[in-house]
Amino acid sequence: MIRATPPQPERTQGIVALLNVRQTARMLSIGERTLWSETAPRGNLPCVVIGKKGVRYRPQDIEAYIARKTVRPTGDAEPSQN
Repeated sequence: MIRATPPQPERTQGIVALLNVRQTARMLSIGERTLWSETAPRGNLPCVVIGKKGVRYRPQDIEAYIARKTVRPTGDAEPSQN
């Protein structure tokens, strides 16, 4: 799996630029509809609501979401011998 390099948000006086729906979906390699289903309150990806319809995502929330969704191997368990 090729991991896309996320766009680097610009910093303005300590504030990180927010990513829009298209940028976030592209970064996660998912469709915008899937992103909507994963966005709070339906899913567990936090977002920032701006106005009535504006939704943006903080890069650190996206990274935390990826970490929560990452499945790791359970270890080198030996097969049971019956």
